[in-house]
Amino acid sequence: MRSSMFAILTIAALTFSGSSTHGQSTVENQTGQTNVTLLGYAWVKKPISVPQKLTSPFKPLKHGEVYSSLGKTADGLVIVCELTTGKKALAIMAFKDTLGRQVVIRERENNKVALFHPILDSLDTAKLKPAELSLEAGHRYDVVGCGDGIFTLVFAAGDFRQPVEIVSTDVEYLSVSDLQKKKATVIAGLRETADQRLRELSNIHDGSSVTEVFLKYSGHLADETAYERTQLAQEYTEAIGKKREAVRINAQSELEAYETSQKAKGLIKSGDQWITPERALWEQQNITGAFGVNLGGKVNLSQYPVAASLEDGTPMYGINPPTPVQGLTRYYFLATPKTGIIYRLLAEGDCINSERCDDDQAMLAAALRKKYGETNGLNAVKHQVVERGNRKITCYCQAKSTSDHKLFWDWRVTLDYIDYDLERQAHKESIDITKQTEETHKGYLETEGKRLKGSGL
Repeated sequence: MRSSMFAILTIAALTFSGSSTHGQSTVENQTGQTNVTLLGYAWVKKPISVPQKLTSPFKPLKHGEVYSSLGKTADGLVIVCELTTGKKALAIMAFKDTLGRQVVIRERENNKVALFHPILDSLDTAKLKPAELSLEAGHRYDVVGCGDGIFTLVFAAGDFRQPVEIVSTDVEYLSVSDLQKKKATVIAGLRETADQRLRELSNIHDGSSVTEVFLKYSGHLADETAYERTQLAQEYTEAIGKKREAVRINAQSELEAYETSQKAKGLIKSGDQWITPERALWEQQNITGAFGVNLGGKVNLSQYPVAASLEDGTPMYGINPPTPVQGLTRYYFLATPKTGIIYRLLAEGDCINSERCDDDQAMLAAALRKKYGETNGLNAVKHQVVERGNRKITCYCQAKSTSDHKLFWDWRVTLDYIDYDLERQAHKESIDITKQTEETHKGYLETEGKRLKGSGL
């Protein structure tokens, strides 16, 4: 019975943390609860079970009455009930009365139970016996008396309080003032660690390494410093927030100062760079690419699908561009076959007839004129052309057949960007690849011929 009772009562005893306030503790004496002077705190070194010293018998239990419960053991239900003197005590109530009839137990909120007898309107026949008070090793108890090698501790379980006398050698004792000093030492050490982590914090947006110093502490006096540690975690969270805001303001000030200095030099911002007005004009007029893709950009061709091909078989790789153009639904690029450098960009959109194609082409041509100036219109073949050095943009409408027999026709508007120097490089690389393939094939044939000749066939 002692082992099962210990499991129940030690759990309930944990609820007592904080029952002492302002140098006083509440205990039960012969006339009821009273406040006594709090001398200090004791931590029991090993589990101890203490019998209750009852000076009077238990009052009979009442049918339908609600009692505080500390849980169940193999011997019965542990409840807080009254003695005939009015003093509270812990009792074990057997699940059956003296005649073997079951007592009905209805659980209520806050560890309360209501007791009912199925036959009689009374629980006089219920069997009660005193429960032992189990002190948990390492748990803190209020000390309200000390003398002749004996400490008087306050055992607490739920709303039950009982003074218990323990030999001083079975506990570790700290006075109220000594505990405060030791708590202050623990808190000072945690502060020092947190301050160091705060100084070394590389990512100001993640301060968990600082606050966890307090929240995850499980060392000496962890329970006793729980409130202070929670408050410090909040304090340091606010400090990190202030530091984060200071960093943001400082970064913003530095950025504004830098932008002011660049503007003083006559530079203007283009993307994330500061350039001269002349460079900006050149970038505006020069053909660099389209749809968020640059001519001359390098790609890994193995990562892109071949979606179509030119009439000569040159592969066209499909892409989902970063900045698509309204009305154009298919996007491709062509690249040098060995080095993977983009030399051509194409985008296409379908039109239901030639008039709609003319309208879409006019819209694209207007956008080109806005960026590059006037385009060269070749209306006889429905082309609009922009040329800058070795690069050219062509916007055109083209009829396309919708059946193998070319009986029905549809229209397609196309935007075509090309770099002729890179196109020549692509052609040269294609020739090199072809030669290398032929030489490899020739070498294979020679090797295979020698093998067959040596086999005697």
